[in-house]
Amino acid sequence: MAAVPKDKRTKQQLLDELAALRAVRQEESSGRADHWTQMFETLPFGVVFQGADGRILSANRAAEEILGLSLDQMQGRTSIDPRWKAVHEDGSDFPGETHPAMEALQTGRPVNDTVMGVFNPRREEKVWIRVNAVPLFRSGERSPFQVYTTFEDISSRKEIEEALRESEEKFFKAFHASPVVMSLSSLPDGRFLDVNDEFLNLLERTREEVIGRSSLELDIWTDPSQREAVVAAFARELRSRNIEVQWKARSGKVRDMLWSADLVLIGGQTFLLASALDITDRNRAEAELAQNLAELEEKVAERTRDLNQANLRLREEIEKQYRFLTELAFSEKRFRDMAEHTSDWIWEVDGEGRITYSNAKVRDLLGYDPEELRGRHPWELVPYADQKPFYDFIRGKLNRPSGFSSQEIEFLTKEGLGRILEGSGVPFFQPDGRLLGFRGINRDVTAKKRLEVQSLRTRHLAAVGELAGGVAHEINNPLTGIINYAQILADQLEEKGLDPLLPQKIIQEGKRVAGITHDLLAFARETTGMEPLILQDLLQDTLGLTITLLKKEGIGVQLDLPEAPLLLLADRSSLQQIFFSLLSNARFALNQKYSGFNKEKKILIHLAPMQSAGKRLARIVFQDQGTGIPPEILPRIFNPFFSTKPSNAGLGLGLSAILGLVQELGGKIWIESDPGDFTRVIMEIPLV
Repeated sequence: MAAVPKDKRTKQQLLDELAALRAVRQEESSGRADHWTQMFETLPFGVVFQGADGRILSANRAAEEILGLSLDQMQGRTSIDPRWKAVHEDGSDFPGETHPAMEALQTGRPVNDTVMGVFNPRREEKVWIRVNAVPLFRSGERSPFQVYTTFEDISSRKEIEEALRESEEKFFKAFHASPVVMSLSSLPDGRFLDVNDEFLNLLERTREEVIGRSSLELDIWTDPSQREAVVAAFARELRSRNIEVQWKARSGKVRDMLWSADLVLIGGQTFLLASALDITDRNRAEAELAQNLAELEEKVAERTRDLNQANLRLREEIEKQYRFLTELAFSEKRFRDMAEHTSDWIWEVDGEGRITYSNAKVRDLLGYDPEELRGRHPWELVPYADQKPFYDFIRGKLNRPSGFSSQEIEFLTKEGLGRILEGSGVPFFQPDGRLLGFRGINRDVTAKKRLEVQSLRTRHLAAVGELAGGVAHEINNPLTGIINYAQILADQLEEKGLDPLLPQKIIQEGKRVAGITHDLLAFARETTGMEPLILQDLLQDTLGLTITLLKKEGIGVQLDLPEAPLLLLADRSSLQQIFFSLLSNARFALNQKYSGFNKEKKILIHLAPMQSAGKRLARIVFQDQGTGIPPEILPRIFNPFFSTKPSNAGLGLGLSAILGLVQELGGKIWIESDPGDFTRVIMEIPLV
């Protein structure tokens, strides 16, 4: 049938064609939906969709199998639900609000490759999964309306890693039990990381002398060129077998050794495993035999000696050139690898002080990519107050080039946090003597400085505690006599019918002094370990030690404590020292602001229980209406050796040491402050 021209078709024909077209499109759309649904259900890894509030909306079959729950059991759950029993790889709790899905919903950014352990109720065991979460947005909206999460079961892989760790333990047992000289060295610097007893006995050395040093530093080679030959041979094949060398012990005794080496992979890193067999006695026997043979062959040797000597000189020259080229290539690679994989920040600046090179470690230390620092000046990376002195130091070195070492400088990370780096550097020049710049290395010593501060504060408090304990004991002896004599006087007055009120007041005041000395002794005693403590009692005991001084200076204290006792496990002395130091800081700030009495000159202490991530915590707040803390130094307040007080004004732990003690209790601490108005120190620590 001939097609009807468009301008000749009736209205009904047009409607029929439109209905047929819609039917075809609906069938195609339904087919695509079935296709995507089938693919979602048959994916080999788990997929879960969650709403904006974190509740699970849908999950595929793989997710049901990995998590041990049906879709009906999962729907309505959130990542915060404690029934997941989620943990980190180290076994610590994985709070629900930090789960990848919740983090993606909160930040609007994907979260990738997070490893988590969750409880599978169907298998009644923990399974390990690697999780990725991606937020979903509606057109024109900036907040995600859903998040979809994918995860795979990596439990078998974890078992393999554990088996590998056990295998490495067996290796080290065999290493130390071996009757052959064994050593394990780092690449490429050749420093000994471990040696067995045979090694120490042969060379007459102690483990402390050997570990961390190279064979050249220990001077064990009778001829250092032997080591060069060993290195060259190993560089050619990455393994060595039965190379004869000579070592000398501390006493100078020379031993002939048969040396072999291989590369081994331990903990994901490559090391040099070497063994050496003492063949001194065998060589002596062979030398005697060779001497006899040499006497028989002397006449033949005389005729060919000249030719052999010529050949030997030629071969030595060839080997020397080869060793030189090999060592040069190896040295270049060694230092290139060292610069890129060292744990320290290696840098280079030009003659104007601009950064021209940084290795990748700067990303871990300061949060910057190396390219971000190219062209910037180092003094731009330190706190504002330190920029001028640091600028003067660098300009001085550039104007009068000379090396420097062990310079401790506080740098700021990209997020504004302080890190203390210990730096060393040397100038380098063009052949004509013109300065090209400086090369150097910076090492992170933040943790070391924090430990030094904590050690210094601990020794200081130990000395104060010893003095306080001695004073308390000295007071207790005469105080006991005063109370006893007052009691005798009261008894005698009662026998004579006189009012014993005055001696009874002496007894009452004496007992009050005895209570204070008891608290002083408790504060002064050494750490006794973890014990159950009631927070209200500990706060009041600490306040009792300083209340007289506070009253004398016109400082009031307002306590807000709950009636129900709050019990926790902690070291009494450490926790009391934290409270004492916070009271001391508040007292210092108030005396700085108010010279005399003022109704605002007071310290507010608030204690209350709370719940967070399924845990019961105590929140402790120390607040004063003192001078406050400027915002530019607030991020540095927990750094080691940082203080806003004069050197003679500290009475307790520094905030760096307090931070360490609070973290040991499993808690956290932070500070809120408004300069000239208030400072609020907030702690949250776990309760029993």
